[in-house]
Amino acid sequence: MSEHGRIFQIYRDLLPLFPDDLHLARPLIQMLQQAGKTEAAASLAMNMARRMQTAGRYSEELGLLAMCRQLRYPDTETINDMESMAQIMAGSGAEVEQAEIRQFSLVEQLSDQEVREFLLQGEYLESGSGSAVVVQGEVSKSFFLILRGSMDVEMTTPEGKRVLLANLKAGEYFGEFACIYAIPRSATVRAHEHARLLKFSDQTIRDLMAHSPIAGERLMKVVQQRMIRSLTYEHPAFAELADDDRQWLAESSTVREFQAGEMISQDCASDAKWLIMIHGEQEWVTRLKRSGKATAGAMIYGGSKFLRREETMLRSVGQSLVCEAPVAIFTSFMQAYAGFERWVKRQKQVDG
Repeated sequence: MSEHGRIFQIYRDLLPLFPDDLHLARPLIQMLQQAGKTEAAASLAMNMARRMQTAGRYSEELGLLAMCRQLRYPDTETINDMESMAQIMAGSGAEVEQAEIRQFSLVEQLSDQEVREFLLQGEYLESGSGSAVVVQGEVSKSFFLILRGSMDVEMTTPEGKRVLLANLKAGEYFGEFACIYAIPRSATVRAHEHARLLKFSDQTIRDLMAHSPIAGERLMKVVQQRMIRSLTYEHPAFAELADDDRQWLAESSTVREFQAGEMISQDCASDAKWLIMIHGEQEWVTRLKRSGKATAGAMIYGGSKFLRREETMLRSVGQSLVCEAPVAIFTSFMQAYAGFERWVKRQKQVDG
């Protein structure tokens, strides 16, 4: 398939998923016109103009109505009526926030040309029902956008239990953990039904995040919440947690990345935060000397013996990912879940 044919197909696949996104609609209208399909182009332009009217995006509605005139949309009376109303509404300051409509958030801040360049870096991938696209524990860095079908995200816990974490629909994405943090896959993702995907390299996603900070921020928020939620299924301390509490922890916490030699905590006497080691190895340093290790799964909180030592710091050995959560959640879990409290007390006995 030629580059032109491939990008045309990608836009056609994406627009039904993000029907209000002009980054997708405008190029598709142009390509239809260039292909001599003027009637289809005019019809799409009018459909998008009506969507912008419904969404309260009157300035963009006017631009699309201008396209309708250029493409000789046959119902000129409708164009005139819509233009008159849109001009009145746009002048009144009645525009609404774009967050209220469904758009492809990863490309929202890009120009039409930048969106095209980004999408062309994607590779089509077909996945049959039941087939795994990524496998828990494997090392790969690709990022996937679902165009058709749906995908099951499942994890095998350390006890061998298989847990269904999510069912992702068309328009959603996966593969972001390994793509951004370069760590082994935390879950297996397999097709719930026949699915069509768009596959991107980790470098493409990193370039997107660097070029569009807003897209990067949104992506990182999703990445971190999914990572923390996965942690609650991997870590034995959270075995009894209700689903709402898993989500509470995920939404209220932050994942921080540290490299070799960086101090994770230099104020170990503070009770203001609760740290959970997600990935990597860490070491305690007391009076500038190594005094113990804290590997993935360890919790650092106000009751830890190490935190009562003077001049004690926690340092990263290699790459570390750390969940930083409010102490209020720790306290709540201690009160609500006997299994969580027992795990903490057992760790306290061996800590230090």
